[in-house]
Amino acid sequence: MAAEPFLGGLAEFARAALAEDLGVAGDVTSSAILAPRARATAQLVARAEGGLAGWDAAAAVAATVDPPVQLDRAGCEGQPVVPGQVVGELSGLAAGVLAAERTLLNLLGHLSGVATLTRAYVDAIAGTNAVIRDTRKTLPGLRGVQKAAVAAGGGVNHRHRLDDGILVKDNHAALAGGIDAATSAALAAGEAQGVAVQIEVDSPPTAATRRRSWRPPGA
Repeated sequence: MAAEPFLGGLAEFARAALAEDLGVAGDVTSSAILAPRARATAQLVARAEGGLAGWDAAAAVAATVDPPVQLDRAGCEGQPVVPGQVVGELSGLAAGVLAAERTLLNLLGHLSGVATLTRAYVDAIAGTNAVIRDTRKTLPGLRGVQKAAVAAGGGVNHRHRLDDGILVKDNHAALAGGIDAATSAALAAGEAQGVAVQIEVDSPPTAATRRRSWRPPGA
C-alpha cells in the first residue's frame, strides 16, 4: 500500500522533516569540510531481523533534499530482512547524501519497526478469522506513512480520518446518555449520510451481548 497523501503530500512531508534536521543554515559541518562537487555512495544495511517499510517516505526525502540524491532499493515494502543485508543504496553529491541520510534512516527504521511488530501479530492469529487493524493513535504528521507500514506488515487499515466513517466509542456513549442512545443516533446519521457505522466493544462477550440485546428503533 502506498502512503496516503496527507499534509499536501509526501513531498511537503519530506520538506518539513528535512527542515527539522537541517535548520536554517543547513549542514554547516559538511559545508565546511566537503568539496562542492564531492560524490558519495552509502549502503543501507539492516541491523536486525524484521520487515521493511517506509520506502515511499524515504524516496520523497531523497528527491526533496538539496541537492537531491538517488535512492536505489534492493528490497520491497514488507520484505523480510536479516542483519547485515543490504536493502538499498544512496548516491549523489556527498552534501546531499549526508543531508538526507539521518532523516531517511529514521523513517525507514521507525516504519520498518511498525511493519515488523504488525507482522508478529498477524502471524500470531494466522488460521483464525481475526484481522489486525490499526487505529488513529498515530504520531501527528506520520499517519499516512505509519498506516502504510501497518499494511506492509500484513495488517488492515481502519479509519484514516474522523470523516471516514462513524465509530461509536465509550466516550460517545457516556456523553449521549448510554450505548443504546448513541447507537440509534449513529445509525440514523449513517443512513442519512451514506457512511459506515461501527460500534466499539472491549471484549467478545460484550460484542455478543450487543448483538443480542440491541434492536433498531421501531423494531
